[in-house]
Amino acid sequence: MGTVALKIDDSVSEKFMWFLSHFDKSEVEVLDDNFLQNKQYLTKELADLESGNSQMVSEEDFWNSTEETLKKYDN
Repeated sequence: MGTVALKIDDSVSEKFMWFLSHFDKSEVEVLDDNFLQNKQYLTKELADLESGNSQMVSEEDFWNSTEETLKKYDN
């Protein structure tokens, strides 16, 4: 399925969305720009994780590390 980006004037936005709602989801899916940007970012992050170019740490380990770093500068 192809993707098309459109700029729609606010004065016709509601009518245009009404028109699109008459298509089946398998024919037309409405995606906003944020969705496309997030998808691109998450796809890259997933590829980095799968290739070993990224490392995950638990929240607890993150905060412990942060606290240790702050202690070094706490004089």
